Amino acid sequence: MQNINRPVEECLRSMAGTQYVLWHAQPPLFVICKQRRNNTLNVTPLAYYYIINGLCLQAPDMYSVVQSKLLGALEPLRNAFQEVTNYSRYNAAKGYYWEFKSNKGKKKEDETKDEEKMKAERATMFQQTRTNMILYQLRDEMPPEDALEPEIEKASDEVEELSHNE
Repeated sequence: MQNINRPVEECLRSMAGTQYVLWHAQPPLFVICKQRRNNTLNVTPLAYYYIINGLCLQAPDMYSVVQSKLLGALEPLRNAFQEVTNYSRYNAAKGYYWEFKSNKGKKKEDETKDEEKMKAERATMFQQTRTNMILYQLRDEMPPEDALEPEIEKASDEVEELSHNE
């Protein structure tokens, strides 16, 4: 038999099972904790409920809050990334570049003109300059006249050897 003189809180501490405890009280807000008491010292919180102006709602757990916030932040980022990839282009001569179309209803004629213009621009100014520098450097290192002379001398030496052998 339980002692009638013991306070209610003390009786609840000695009982095991699911309990509801008033966690915070500041009218019109009240927070109630649903907890599982395994023994007198071991308590595991299961859920929190809040009451505002007579309306009782379960508070979301931390996982749900973080998931909701991340989803709310990542969805616009994903949409923005998809939009940006629509404007990104790659050309072997130019590399990556952005193509923003001011008029979305562009005609096919304009698109073919753009393709022809891209074909005309085979290389950037840097690539043209760099290629010309390399060609000039090779020309200076191996002038065309000097490049042919060893072959001519070699051929003339072979002819002389043949004529001497006869």
